[in-house]
Amino acid sequence: MKKEETSKQEFDYISFARESCLVAGFFMLGYGIWSIYPPAAWIVCGGLLLWVGFPQKQKGGD
Repeated sequence: MKKEETSKQEFDYISFARESCLVAGFFMLGYGIWSIYPPAAWIVCGGLLLWVGFPQKQKGGD
């Protein structure tokens, strides 16, 4: 019987830390703006989510 090898993927702690800081920063920005003027927080945070969520334009025309 042949022993199957399982590939283990190592957890990327640096990537996780960067993503966690990005999410925490987003929430802190949203809360700070909400403390000043709540509708502005919806506008700014919504704009940031759209900016991050849309795919980037590709060069080359196709």
